[in-house]
Amino acid sequence: MKYSEIYSANFLSEQFRQKAESVAQISLDYENPVIDVDKIISLFDINVREEYEGEFSGVIRPLEDDRYEMVINPFDSEQRKRFTKAHELGHFLLDNIDTDYHRQTIDLSAYSESKRKSETKANFFAAQLIMPFQLIKMLIIDWVEQKHGGDWEFNDSDLEQMITSLSQSLDVSYSAMRVKLSSLGIIDG
Repeated sequence: MKYSEIYSANFLSEQFRQKAESVAQISLDYENPVIDVDKIISLFDINVREEYEGEFSGVIRPLEDDRYEMVINPFDSEQRKRFTKAHELGHFLLDNIDTDYHRQTIDLSAYSESKRKSETKANFFAAQLIMPFQLIKMLIIDWVEQKHGGDWEFNDSDLEQMITSLSQSLDVSYSAMRVKLSSLGIIDG
């Protein structure tokens, strides 16, 4: 399966522009359907390293010679690091970072209105990237058929098991998957 089967042509062309076809051709192993954020980042020749630079999850900044560097907090969980990489890639693709760099922090209230909007856009992009709707839909259908006998009637325990299974399949936190499913209208918030 290729990424072109789980992302819309519109998402690919609008977000990845000149690299859209390269992203579309990345293969996905359906048995281990984790989006390869590192491979996507490598298409843009962004240097990624882990280093503690303060109380934030990640930063992207311009280097000399028209290249960019992404620095990720090494003390964050692997799931958090993946989201942060996707978030910082969102800044790279969506914002002008030639003279500024972006830090991802927990408290957005300290940011200006434009910075809050930029952070929100990068968060939305990251969620779309690592938890694509088409892939979630396929995984839900498979889970219902294989683990729930095709029965679409769920109790709370079933729902918790499904969310846990989805979060493990996509290597995201349970809370991130719950928020994503709620935003898609699949579960109640």
